[in-house]
Amino acid sequence: MMKQPLRQLAQFDLDTFINEYWQKKPLLIRQGLPHWENPITPDELAGLSLEEEIESRIVSQVETQGWQLEHGPFEESRYAALGESHWSLLVQAVDKHVSSLAILLDYFTFIPSWQIDDVMVSFATKGGGVGPHFDRYDVFLVQGQGQREWQLGQVCDSETVLNNENGLLQLDNFECQTKYILEAGDILYVPPYLSHSGTSLDNECMTYSVGFRSPALSDLIDDFATYLQTQLTEDERMRAPLIAPNNSANGAIDPTTIALFKAQMTALMDDEKRLSKWLGCWATQPKQSEMETETQLASEQEIETIWNQLMALDVLLIRSSSARFHYIEANVNNPTFAFFSNGREIDIGKQDETLLASIKQVCNSRSFSSQLLAPWSVNASLREVIADSILAGTVYSEELNFNDE
Repeated sequence: MMKQPLRQLAQFDLDTFINEYWQKKPLLIRQGLPHWENPITPDELAGLSLEEEIESRIVSQVETQGWQLEHGPFEESRYAALGESHWSLLVQAVDKHVSSLAILLDYFTFIPSWQIDDVMVSFATKGGGVGPHFDRYDVFLVQGQGQREWQLGQVCDSETVLNNENGLLQLDNFECQTKYILEAGDILYVPPYLSHSGTSLDNECMTYSVGFRSPALSDLIDDFATYLQTQLTEDERMRAPLIAPNNSANGAIDPTTIALFKAQMTALMDDEKRLSKWLGCWATQPKQSEMETETQLASEQEIETIWNQLMALDVLLIRSSSARFHYIEANVNNPTFAFFSNGREIDIGKQDETLLASIKQVCNSRSFSSQLLAPWSVNASLREVIADSILAGTVYSEELNFNDE
């Protein structure tokens, strides 16, 4: 039996989903969120698209020019020129700015949080969409308001022919096999590589896409190799024993040599302590788009000011998907509990049980009381993690303005 999420989706059996649907076939969850209240208006979403640091796109269909893709930030005047139909606005990582969307992720805690990418929000006028396409990752499509028709088609792969003339990577030969019309509170799960196309049926359609990471193995190997370069010493070298020579095959790389290389390379992967440290760092790395934005680190004065505010009040803190906090429990191969944030392991000092319980609860929740952080007060590195996250806006409170003097 898998662990149950912090909040429960309605009309949804977790065991059935895991065994029959996850990464296998789509699932329509009618009224999975029966008490859904749309947390952001189209105007508020458009307001986010005006911001320089927020990733946004407008996809439109112009009768004489076909599909068009534009990247934000946008000017307010752009929306007045778009017309009344056949366009969509898509904004990434809205959960970083709207607390109820960060809390929405608590409905999906049956999936490990390191897999969560972000919550993308789209608004579409009648006829708006992004065309037939497929994703290489799992996605839950939550209908926020209005109606959208989803067409599901064939399973695709890396050999599938895509049309990239407009930058949208669309399928020219989309073969619709199933259709669903979603209303507010409905959820559609789409597994990786299944082609799909969504079209708004009215002028108030909003969809919330909870996307999950599906890293390419080539990228993981590259990142692990880069990590090893910082860990291995010059004395750790390939050592090849000399065996009885075969003068007639001096130019051959023989099976013994191949086995030797395999054994020494495999030993690096079999070092669970080293591998787990890398995995914790990798899983908490900021997204590339976030890394391109200059990170503001908290000064000692800012850390003290923020911490005093947190400890003086009992406020609800929201952790967006951009605040990646993860831990690895102590085990036989790695006897020390480890906490990771922002692509690095954090020195937590003395491993007090109260402190470890607090770290776990913060990592496992999208919202928590500031008083839960009280055990962190004795550790400068932990206080710095929270202060940096608050300055970056990835951990925030709607009850307290941390920029106030």
